[in-house]
Amino acid sequence: MQLPNKSNQSVLDAESLDTLISNNAEAGWPDLDERDRAFAVEYITNGFSHNDAAEAVGLSRKSGLKKLREPLIGAFIRHLQASTANAKIITQQFVEQKYLEVLPKLMGEEDVPLFDHKEGISISAKKFHSAETVSVLRDLGKAAGYVAPEGPKGGNVHVTIDLGGFTGQSEPVGVTIEHEDE
Repeated sequence: MQLPNKSNQSVLDAESLDTLISNNAEAGWPDLDERDRAFAVEYITNGFSHNDAAEAVGLSRKSGLKKLREPLIGAFIRHLQASTANAKIITQQFVEQKYLEVLPKLMGEEDVPLFDHKEGISISAKKFHSAETVSVLRDLGKAAGYVAPEGPKGGNVHVTIDLGGFTGQSEPVGVTIEHEDE
């Protein structure tokens, strides 16, 4: 439904105005010229200043409020706001990529900056971060749909390490792991 001129938009009855807006939304807003579209985009991106938006598209600052009162421009602005509100900046792929970037650092495969606050120095070295690595792997597993097998819940684990080989004794180092179920 093409209007003879924009000033008639405010005179249309509610049903005709709703039809006009619906038809425009479905057809890609053909009744808005490039300046009206640019005004709407500027209005949203500049912090909702109608004066600044009007000036940015080459109109007088005073004409911004008049533009906002045009029902079709107002509907287009609401359409843009809804579209941008539904747009996701941080996607699952983005999060997974960041996990994969940080994982080698957490696993001690890449140098990370280490700070000695007491001495006031910084060095770059490899450091294994076990808890953080497990957390990242668990999150990546969940994202990939992997479910870890059920392990023992609770209980105590006793680890004994025989350091005899390090103290000059000729016997090899021994490791004993005992698990007690609760």
